Amino acid sequence: MIRLIKDKNTIIYKGILTALSPVYGNEYKQNLKLAFPILMAQAGQVVVQYADTIMVGQLGVDALAAASFGGSIAMLCILICMGVAMGLTPIAGSFFVKKQYREMSAYFKHSIILNLLLSILLGIIFYVFGFMFPYLGQTDEVVRLSLPYYLSLIVSIIPFMLFLSFKQFTEGVGNTRIAMQITIIANIVNIGFNYLLIYGNWGFPALGVTGAGIATLISRLIMPVLFLGYYLKSDSYKRFLVFFSTTPIQKNIMQHLSKMGFPIGLQFMMEHSAFMFNMIMMGWFGAVALAAHQITLQTTMFGFMIATGIANATMIRVSHKVGCQDYAGAKRAASASFHIISLFMFGLALVYYFTRGYIAQIFTADQEVIAMASKLLIIGAVYQISDGLQLVSVGALRGIGDVKVPMYYSFICYMIASLATAYVLGFEFGLKEEGLWFGFVAGLTLASVLYLSRWERLIRSKIRVRLAYC
Repeated sequence: MIRLIKDKNTIIYKGILTALSPVYGNEYKQNLKLAFPILMAQAGQVVVQYADTIMVGQLGVDALAAASFGGSIAMLCILICMGVAMGLTPIAGSFFVKKQYREMSAYFKHSIILNLLLSILLGIIFYVFGFMFPYLGQTDEVVRLSLPYYLSLIVSIIPFMLFLSFKQFTEGVGNTRIAMQITIIANIVNIGFNYLLIYGNWGFPALGVTGAGIATLISRLIMPVLFLGYYLKSDSYKRFLVFFSTTPIQKNIMQHLSKMGFPIGLQFMMEHSAFMFNMIMMGWFGAVALAAHQITLQTTMFGFMIATGIANATMIRVSHKVGCQDYAGAKRAASASFHIISLFMFGLALVYYFTRGYIAQIFTADQEVIAMASKLLIIGAVYQISDGLQLVSVGALRGIGDVKVPMYYSFICYMIASLATAYVLGFEFGLKEEGLWFGFVAGLTLASVLYLSRWERLIRSKIRVRLAYC
């Protein structure tokens, strides 16, 4: 029953979610309280990406296409690193609720070492891959503009990975606010240097697309420095750094982090690979198609990043509940997130659909690009709910430590279903750009079904076992 309270001729709408579902009312509040700083940090990243795209878009279609091409491939490397770093969060969360602080510190130290080594290794691999750009079917001008931008992004992965080590550990203990604050500061720095280096304002050289890459590198250099400063000034976090000196390198900890993190990283890799290969195929249709693809992808990325924030909050809450062996509580926390993300993504889909033309005009004045981006945004609106549900479902699975099977699901959904659908519809059925985007609909919808069904099976089995034990 929805309770309406009347006071001095004013009807106050009191907690519709709580009133409709007393079981989940508190879960909504807890999830949103934890998720809000993550959402703000994720939204901040989207704002910067929007700013990059808008500011680069003023340089012309080729510049916009170059940013799309180089940025998409660099993002593949970044997402692998993010996935591996994320493996620390549920582990730290489980130790935290049991007050095992020395164990947390040991895993934190090993995570920093693992993440830095991985970022250097992947940085070298992707740096060398950049010299394959001329052979990927893009126009000469797109290749020329994208390569220096791409290389700047690859170098920035090393400091960004160090930032992620601090971020994932801090979020594991339930503190999501400090990462949000540091991200916002870095975003402001990024936009400021974009203004200076893309166009050559205030006496700085006009570097165009390359300037956007250098601005990103500068902003990512300051992120781990700010996090380290926060830890050194906070006694509650400084102790974890103090424990480093008494913690030897242990093979079993490194293996545990790898078993948690690498499947997540590979899962991220396969999901983004579908987008990357789709982007490469889009480039076969020309710079206009690639520019429209970038606008659509950048726009739909807003929903993706918000959903990722809610998914991370779900992972943290589930890991805390699992650490206390409260599996019924873990199920309620995840279910509340499913309700929240479904409502949000449905509303976002409506926004994308009804404002698609206006959105495209923000990025460019080219009428061909605007017309194509408007069509692609309709398809982007279609898969919003599926995208949100698959992200939150896999976040819940990570919270209980289930990362291997979802990795296999990712291969099926993205590397097979999504790419096959995109190629067949785009080239065999002649739907071209729209056909490629329908591949995303197929992959994300299948992923949401598989992840959600696996979560329901696993959590129900754990609840049954727990009840039988009690």
